[in-house]
Amino acid sequence: AAPAPGEELKMVLVVRQDLKMGAGKIASQCAHAATGLYADLLASNRVLLRQWEQFGQAKIVLTCKNQQEMNRIKETAEHRGSGWV
Repeated sequence: AAPAPGEELKMVLVVRQDLKMGAGKIASQCAHAATGLYADLLASNRVLLRQWEQFGQAKIVLTCKNQQEMNRIKETAEHRGSGWV
């Protein structure tokens, strides 16, 4: 479901702990994900992108243990109507 107009949007980045990346690698991968999503939204959904920008471009970084936990996070987000890219 699309977010309601005026609803605060946040980009959530989920980092798998089992990949054993150092802090620099995690930062680099999160930057790739964030800029990639930005480019995708710029091309496909500018309304959603502008709404996210209006609320300060909030980003949240979470960790999970492994792929299975990431899948559960994804399922929960989808069940709640949150987007997942």
